[in-house]
Amino acid sequence: MSEILSTLGGCLVAAAAAFLLSYLIWGTYPWWKTRVIRNLRKQERVKLISDVNTRLEGYQIAPNPVTQWVTLCLLVVWIVILYDQPKWIEFGVLVASFLWGRQMYGRAPWQKYQTFVLTDKSVLVFAASGGQTLWNVEPRQHVSWSEIDSYRYEGGYVQFFRAEQQKLQVEYNARDFEKIRDLLSSLNVKRGEPSDRIWLGQFDETYFYRLEDELTEMGWNLIDLYRKELDELDLQVEFGVIRNVAGDRLHEEYSRSWLQLNLLDEAGEQKASSMLPLWQSSGNIGHLIGARGQDAVDHLQKWIGSVIGEVQEQREEVVLS
Repeated sequence: MSEILSTLGGCLVAAAAAFLLSYLIWGTYPWWKTRVIRNLRKQERVKLISDVNTRLEGYQIAPNPVTQWVTLCLLVVWIVILYDQPKWIEFGVLVASFLWGRQMYGRAPWQKYQTFVLTDKSVLVFAASGGQTLWNVEPRQHVSWSEIDSYRYEGGYVQFFRAEQQKLQVEYNARDFEKIRDLLSSLNVKRGEPSDRIWLGQFDETYFYRLEDELTEMGWNLIDLYRKELDELDLQVEFGVIRNVAGDRLHEEYSRSWLQLNLLDEAGEQKASSMLPLWQSSGNIGHLIGARGQDAVDHLQKWIGSVIGEVQEQREEVVLS
């Protein structure tokens, strides 16, 4: 009886040692990451912390217990064969427990999460560890805003640039699309392009139609600013959202949406026409107008002003001729 108890005790020690070892190898990454962020908070004001599932965004996959069951079966066979050799039994428990620990820590959901931190002074990125051992984890990237002068959305990523050189690229959650843009604007990080290239799976269709309504209303308000010029030219305005086919949905391949401005004379003859793209998709990537707030006002005003200016130039050419 004492021999059995001694073997059980040895097995428990072996199991504890194996789980501790696997934790030190694969499981300490979250603790290390939390410690780094805590130290960062002492020096900088944190604006946003975001965890992004870099492999399974939008999906939930159930764990596969096959490896655990195979390991258990092999351990049972090992114990049956070597039932009278306690040291070998303890060794078998050590190896099996280490494999279970590897499954528990090395393939934990957080291994697939990228974490990025936006502060008032910098952006800090922890790449997804992907089950790597602690000493093989990709080093964190820490770039100050003084090294970045613009950003853009590219597919499912936010890219940061210094001139034309890309300094950093991070994945983002769809729910943070607006929040990140507003934060970067408040931190005076400029937009690299007037439109965003986004992954369709990251975008909310309902939000897109709200955006169309917002820009349409903004366009009509800006058209009213040119009412004097339009009256002098005796022009009527047709303005609104156009889609390539009625009922098109955002996620359909090659769907398009734009603002269309037509200027008509009293007889209904079209004197000028122009389109401002709001959305255009190709495959799983879509182009979305990125201007919002004052940027959107400036963008629309420049466009509307150019269309009216085109008619004014035509009239002047007719008078001069």
